[in-house]
Amino acid sequence: MDKAMNGDLFDFGSAYVRRALVGFAAVYVVVTIGTCTHITSPLRWAGLLSAFVVLVLIALRLQAAPCGLWCAWLLTACVVAAVALAWWSLPTDGYGVLQSGPATVGGVVAFTLLMVRGHPVVAWCGALTMSAVCVVWSVSRGDGVSAGLNTTLPAYPVLTSIFREVAVVCWVARVGGLRTGSPGVGRERCPTRRWASGFTAPRWNVLSGSEVRLA
Repeated sequence: MDKAMNGDLFDFGSAYVRRALVGFAAVYVVVTIGTCTHITSPLRWAGLLSAFVVLVLIALRLQAAPCGLWCAWLLTACVVAAVALAWWSLPTDGYGVLQSGPATVGGVVAFTLLMVRGHPVVAWCGALTMSAVCVVWSVSRGDGVSAGLNTTLPAYPVLTSIFREVAVVCWVARVGGLRTGSPGVGRERCPTRRWASGFTAPRWNVLSGSEVRLA
């Protein structure tokens, strides 16, 4: 209840979330280095490093505070660009499926954070765009359309699950607020029915800490 009153139901500002992101970043680095030891081009390593830095900064930005709609679209574009940069930095010779994994998972993490921050539609558009870009990348390498789709398919069950859980948690908080009369978790601090149906992406206090604009 205290977290809901403070506008941070998922405790995004906690040290636990920051440590989880740091842990993911460490795994990202280990897997990238371990699977790309054959890469000798400084330009390719620069591309991989740049993509990593952008994805980490975006994740930390979304963990630290909510963002507006235009900021969400901008961050989505940056995520797709960073993931694409990482993919195109991988050489055709000696390529393995795991090499594209860190950037792909990084994109999924960013879109998951974006969804929990109150922008599910933007997150879904970003994930679909990432898949389209991956198909183009895969075709350009001669691997075909199916290989590109298979690279990003794991993103969709994750986003679907997060969307469902966020909707359930917020509606539980809303019902609790209506029953107790608490101003912290009442109607004005939860998504509208349209959000729960996935048709729009309003921002709300109980999950994202931002102002609510009920349609």
